[in-house]
Amino acid sequence: MLSDDGLLTITPDPVLDKSLGVLVTISVVAGLLGNTSALFYFCSNKSLPDKLYIAVISVDIIIIITYIPLIPFLFNDRDAFLCNDTVTNWVLIIPARFSPKMSMFLVAVLSITRSIAIVKPHRVKEIRWLAVALVIAGYASFLVLIDVIPLSLGWAEPVYDDKTCYSLRTTTKMPHIVGMLVSAWGPLA
Repeated sequence: MLSDDGLLTITPDPVLDKSLGVLVTISVVAGLLGNTSALFYFCSNKSLPDKLYIAVISVDIIIIITYIPLIPFLFNDRDAFLCNDTVTNWVLIIPARFSPKMSMFLVAVLSITRSIAIVKPHRVKEIRWLAVALVIAGYASFLVLIDVIPLSLGWAEPVYDDKTCYSLRTTTKMPHIVGMLVSAWGPLA
């Protein structure tokens, strides 16, 4: 539906919200059961791919946990009883932003190591867990740099959003990146 200013506005539908609540509940339960059972299976093995599977599964469990507050939000006509709290938003927004990116990166690392194992099976032993762990730690540090530091410096703040329960809003404290670069490196002439 278009509003007077020409913007698309979406009004929540209670029936659709409850249907989505049921779908999210089923997905959370199935995801937790499937990932926990897979975690127990892979914990018994100690090879490099198994360690990567354990890392992917652990991050996926964190992703699933961040969806749990969405369930009462959808069943209570989008009442912000849980999401309207600043501390709760802080606790939820960091893993909600960090975990999906980390999970995709871990799957990419897993795919690369498995591709090497297929193409050059005699070199699989040369892939060192420490090198893979350093790559993962480097990417995690990068994610902390772009996600957590702006939050902790007050450049962004987690806020209640009636569409998604919690979201991130940039504040006026956010420095202008170009201005920072110019002042740090001087004129680029």
